[in-house]
Amino acid sequence: MTRLAVTADVHADDFGSPIDPTTGLARRWTDSLEMIRWIARDARAQGADALVVAGDFTEARNPAPWRVAQIGEALAAFGGPTVLLRGNHDSLRADRSIVDTLTHGRPDWFGHSRPGITRLGSSVVAALPYLDKHHLRALPG
Repeated sequence: MTRLAVTADVHADDFGSPIDPTTGLARRWTDSLEMIRWIARDARAQGADALVVAGDFTEARNPAPWRVAQIGEALAAFGGPTVLLRGNHDSLRADRSIVDTLTHGRPDWFGHSRPGITRLGSSVVAALPYLDKHHLRALPG
């Protein structure tokens, strides 16, 4: 049996919070990253075989690349298969979303900007990410 740890809506962002003098970054941003790291580490410590994050990685629809990289580093603390789904705050740009960027180059990470299936051992994750009206209108029938 595959054990899944599931979370969603981490909404990592700063919203103009006070600056942390040790990092030069907004405190809410650094707190958000630490929360994501904690989720990833705790999932591993609890014996999860895979981590599933069901969208809304940031409040920003198109976050800066350095923010995406830091979110990826925090999630990597899980150290195993990771399934990412696009949320309603995760915009598509050139038919790609933050999940496509985060999973790029990581063979055991699986991103779903569109509906799909991820096989994890003997288990299957059926991914139904956020679908905007443009995608739905493009479907036949």
